[in-house]
Amino acid sequence: MRQKTFFWITGIVFTILAVISLLRVIFRWNAVINEFAIPIWISVSAVIIAGFLAFSSFRFLKKI
Repeated sequence: MRQKTFFWITGIVFTILAVISLLRVIFRWNAVINEFAIPIWISVSAVIIAGFLAFSSFRFLKKI
């Protein structure tokens, strides 16, 4: 896989993850895994981290 393809795919995946996490925070959707309720602060952290990774991926894509 070429670097451009890698950064393009990772940028899209992290963007989708950030958007879904942001929607969960905005609409206060419940997330339950095996009877364990996932706190909203985890989604806030996911928005920040995934957003940064998506931004970095697209930035590296421009440098290539």
